[in-house]
Amino acid sequence: MNCLCAECRGRRDQGMEAWPGAGAPAVLRIESVREVGNWGLNFTWNDTHSTGIYTWEILREWDEGRSAEAAGHE
Repeated sequence: MNCLCAECRGRRDQGMEAWPGAGAPAVLRIESVREVGNWGLNFTWNDTHSTGIYTWEILREWDEGRSAEAAGHE
């Protein structure tokens, strides 16, 4: 839902769901990860989607959000 590639961002900007698309697997999962310089990570998903760079800053923000959410449910 938070994919950073141009295709998914464009779909969200048009009010459409970014995932699942036609023929998407029932469960989305990461197949491989590669570091992109000092910028962050690039994931290849099991739907063969592999564009977008997830910056370290964005990944930290998402982790902090999950940590805060989990703390509120204790």
